[in-house]
Amino acid sequence: MLLLWLSLFKAETEEELEKIKEMEVPVMNQAINAYYTITASSEFCEKERLRAKARHDEAQALYNARKG
Repeated sequence: MLLLWLSLFKAETEEELEKIKEMEVPVMNQAINAYYTITASSEFCEKERLRAKARHDEAQALYNARKG
C-alpha cells in the first residue's frame, strides 16, 4: 500500500493517475478524485498561474543578474 501511495505522489501525468485508478483501490480512487476536484477549481488555477509567474520572474532575474 505504501508503494501505491508513493506512486500517486510521484505521478506526473494524467496517464500515470489513470493507471493507478485502473487498479480499483477505493482509497486511491478517492484520492485521485479529490485531486481532480481541487485542481479544477478556479482558485487553484489562479494560485498555480501565480506560482508559475513567480518561477518565471525569478529565472528572468537570475538570467539578467548573470548577464549584467
